[in-house]
Amino acid sequence: MSLTLAPPRTPALPSNTIRQRPVEMHPPRLPTLAELASTGKEMRIKMPLEQWWDYPFEGKSEWADGEAILMPPPTVRRQLIGKRLGRAMDRDLVGVESVGGSGLRAGDRIREPDVMLVEPHQVDAPIVTGVPRLVVEIVSPSSRESDRSTKAREYLDIGIPQYWLVDPVNETIEVLRSDGGVRWQRAAFLDPGHPVAVIEVAGHGAVTLRHAEIFPLTTTATGRPS
Repeated sequence: MSLTLAPPRTPALPSNTIRQRPVEMHPPRLPTLAELASTGKEMRIKMPLEQWWDYPFEGKSEWADGEAILMPPPTVRRQLIGKRLGRAMDRDLVGVESVGGSGLRAGDRIREPDVMLVEPHQVDAPIVTGVPRLVVEIVSPSSRESDRSTKAREYLDIGIPQYWLVDPVNETIEVLRSDGGVRWQRAAFLDPGHPVAVIEVAGHGAVTLRHAEIFPLTTTATGRPS
């Protein structure tokens, strides 16, 4: 003889019970580029990495420690400096290519250096994995502290041989070389008083940087070159 069990009955709710609707998770509202430009500051928003990958950001963004880091849009001057640095690298070095606007996996974080020097096997992925030959950060008021501390440590830890810090206001380029992954040591410095520097990139030759070629003309209040 078989025994069929009836399904348990759900107790009826009292007539005055308010039924709770499921909570819907909405993605955070992101600032526009105009809003970021008006503040001149980075904005951090809590977001899992999986959501960051799929989110339609308008501008430059990075991801670290469970947060999306949204950057103010770069000035035209900054973009020109990055373009001219890449042009000098591609002119003088062999077996590598300069790239800008690409992500870099730095440990468990995703960074976006202004310029990277990569090898051919690194160009087909959505972001650069492995170790670039060098990275360049063009510092801004919003990124100055992280470029010189947090990112400097991250780039050292993943074994990047050279780190260039470009200051577009003071028109300087500081070239740092890794000392066995222990610390950065200054290898060269370019400024108006030291207008030429020759930087060796191991296995790929040397790049000659000329101050006048890298930094666009400054302008006066009237908009005329000075």
